[in-house]
Amino acid sequence: SYDGTPGRPANTGQPLRLQGRILGPLEGGATLVAPLTQRPCVLYEASVSLPAGAEGRRGAHSLARCGVRSVDFQVALVDAPEVCVELRGEEVSLFSMHDGLSVERRSADEAPEHWSAFAAAYRLPGAPETESEEVLEYREAVLLVGSIVTLVGDLRRDVTGNLSLWPCQSEASGGPRHMAPPHEVEEEGVREPWRTSWERSVRSAEEADEDE
Repeated sequence: SYDGTPGRPANTGQPLRLQGRILGPLEGGATLVAPLTQRPCVLYEASVSLPAGAEGRRGAHSLARCGVRSVDFQVALVDAPEVCVELRGEEVSLFSMHDGLSVERRSADEAPEHWSAFAAAYRLPGAPETESEEVLEYREAVLLVGSIVTLVGDLRRDVTGNLSLWPCQSEASGGPRHMAPPHEVEEEGVREPWRTSWERSVRSAEEADEDE
């Protein structure tokens, strides 16, 4: 079914909040390995910095940074594991990280070899020189395979029946919408937060016809 425009998938039209378990990359994709913690993931970003006040320096200084790396992936809904939702990694923005956030301070002498290799490979132009005994901050944020995450976005179903979650966009400006409370449908005690708006509308219309 479509929303009236050929080739355009049906969508919720407003933000949804879902909880899902990350299953891994879509078919054909490869699982990523986080550069610092070496954990399997579908998205990561990492950096190395010199903390404020270190060795009498003023302010924090960024030394190395790896921008976001990601692959397209899918999640299974926590309250409906048989339902899978696809996401484009490049469209994902991280917020309120817990298990996926790692922050450690170590000197270059104490850091694992692959940490030092990361710092050298992604060193920023103009970054200040540091001594081997200076304490550096290593920070990494990842979406781990197997972890449970909260997702906020516009849920869409294409002509083949596949569900995907997209960034929330305002109809007027095309810009991001403000985060909204979760939209959930309860039918005979069953929660169905994954249903798209057109599916809910059809079901409501069917129920109205039955009442008549």
